[in-house]
Amino acid sequence: MSSDEMKEKFEGKWKVYKSENLDEILKALEIGFPLRKIAAQFSPVHTITIDGRKINLIIEAGPKKKEEDFLLDAEVDKKTEDGRDGKCMTTYTDGVWTTLTTPNDTTKSAITVTRVIQGGDLVMTISRGDVTGKRIFKRT
Repeated sequence: MSSDEMKEKFEGKWKVYKSENLDEILKALEIGFPLRKIAAQFSPVHTITIDGRKINLIIEAGPKKKEEDFLLDAEVDKKTEDGRDGKCMTTYTDGVWTTLTTPNDTTKSAITVTRVIQGGDLVMTISRGDVTGKRIFKRT
């Protein structure tokens, strides 16, 4: 699939309007109780820009702002959500944007994030081990 197709589908601002199993997936990501409670209170806005193989994601939730960069089809160093070092591989196949982050600590399981457009919504599925959560976004 082309980056032009990905750009057309995903680029823009997206706001969370629904979450499924959020607390459980945040626990699986080893996010502490206070941060999980804060996360549940906000509806983050994701701003996605795509330039060729480069993807920039800005996440704004309340007073917090985080920026992540991805490079399609290349393994890069990345910190996991719980602050550990790892490797990240981002792909785009058959309309699905997938990011697999593998911690360097082999006692920890990988984190898979998929993003797909369904019925005009961006559906982000986060999985670690046997726990899965979803965040569903509307384009703003």
